[in-house]
Amino acid sequence: RRQILAYFGETYEKANCGTCDICAGGVERTDATVEAQMIMSAIMRTGQQFGGNHVVDIVLGANTKKIRQLGHNRLKTYGVGEGRGRTKRSWRRVVDNLIAQGHLLPRGQDYPTLQLSSKGRDVLFGRAKFTLFEKKRKPPKPAAKQSSLARGAMMGDYDLALFERLRAVRTGLAKAQNIPPFVVFSDRTLHEMARDMPTTSQAMRQITGVGERKLAQYGQDFLAVIGKYLSQ
Repeated sequence: RRQILAYFGETYEKANCGTCDICAGGVERTDATVEAQMIMSAIMRTGQQFGGNHVVDIVLGANTKKIRQLGHNRLKTYGVGEGRGRTKRSWRRVVDNLIAQGHLLPRGQDYPTLQLSSKGRDVLFGRAKFTLFEKKRKPPKPAAKQSSLARGAMMGDYDLALFERLRAVRTGLAKAQNIPPFVVFSDRTLHEMARDMPTTSQAMRQITGVGERKLAQYGQDFLAVIGKYLSQ
């Protein structure tokens, strides 16, 4: 608790337990285990030699000169966080929380890099959960009521039954390779597959998150599921 309060610029006093922001409800708690695994996987795959901003750029699939020069756009974790609905600033808060809670250890002074602690490895390999602490934001003003068509467009209009089948395939592939499911494909990628229902390699290339390497490695597995689903 002391570490989390320090992150939010407060001090911990035992006598005040129950009245601080965390206890009084001024801070939101969110299970961000998947986001933490994405960040830490990117850190491990880059040799624990980079800082938070670069790692976040990798997870978000940023097209920066540094990423291209280092070949980090070819990492399995490149762009895995695109479909999580978080801004770059929000991803930075995940990194800051990981540091504050002792899951990541900054090394160096002028150009600090991030390394995983034993606590961080427990989260990365699924042995522990990670809770993200963020200050509560004021609720947005109620927007005008949208039509059902507009709401559907925002949700993506993907086929839920097909999405579940694709997710099952992803889980099986991830277990076989002992990697987190998001490394195979992100939820956003599966949503697009379940919406567009590609049946050829050329069509699959148009799906966000499907590059040549992943198409060669996983494409036929997912195309087979889509083809079978459409034939039923």
